[in-house]
Amino acid sequence: MLSIAIKCLALVVLLMSPACSGKSPSAFSINQTNSSDDGKSIAHSEGLDSLDIADSGPVPKLNLTATNVPAGKSDAEILVIPIEADPAFSYYAYRVSQSGDCASQNGFTVNPINKPITVKQTNLPIGEIFLCLRGFHTELNRWQPVKDNKTYRWQKIPFERFYKTFFEVTLTPAMGCDKPTLTITPSTVSILGDEGLFTAEYTAAPNCPGSFQGTIVNRIVGLRKTGTQMIGVFIEGEANGWIEFNFTDAERNNFKGSWGYGEYGSKAEGAWSTVP
Repeated sequence: MLSIAIKCLALVVLLMSPACSGKSPSAFSINQTNSSDDGKSIAHSEGLDSLDIADSGPVPKLNLTATNVPAGKSDAEILVIPIEADPAFSYYAYRVSQSGDCASQNGFTVNPINKPITVKQTNLPIGEIFLCLRGFHTELNRWQPVKDNKTYRWQKIPFERFYKTFFEVTLTPAMGCDKPTLTITPSTVSILGDEGLFTAEYTAAPNCPGSFQGTIVNRIVGLRKTGTQMIGVFIEGEANGWIEFNFTDAERNNFKGSWGYGEYGSKAEGAWSTVP
């Protein structure tokens, strides 16, 4: 009976050893959070064991750099920030917040080095934003000391643009015009955040006795922006319409688009673009 007990105990010890468990001797786990698609923190595991990001000893000062961080100000909806690091780092911890206190260990997310940081600025308030960054040294099995945390700072600003534009109006046969469309210029679109104003000066069109003359000012509301497109609603008296602006440059200073009455996706009345 004693020999059987010793054999069972040896088997238990063997199964609990790193070699039998499938984990390397330096395998670890991290108490962490990860950002969900809506920007809220959720419990997350990278398949690691259980280790927090507290200081546990010295780590050599090696390269750990966040790239593509905004320089000064940014009105982008989404930022993608790759991480460049010395091969000794396998993971990094980061936090994006309004707090510049990178010594705090709260609210950090842990990613593998090859996974970039995605920042949804739509979920962040206007003002100063801080990115705190810290690396995990694989061979030493420990995080960089707090004093070696990297801090990056930029300012989130509202999306604000002023466009000089022209747009086309579809003419009806009742207007007695000799062409199907009329190009209106000058016109302007001013945007601040998710609202704006559209102003246009209609003049008498040649050979178009029924065309409208005068100045119009319409509100633009409910703007939804991505990196390449802006969609919204304009209010023209009792009528509503839609706009679709497709940006043609990275700075979103020019666009080619269209507009129409009714719900977005209904028949387009004509083109609407910035003046080249």
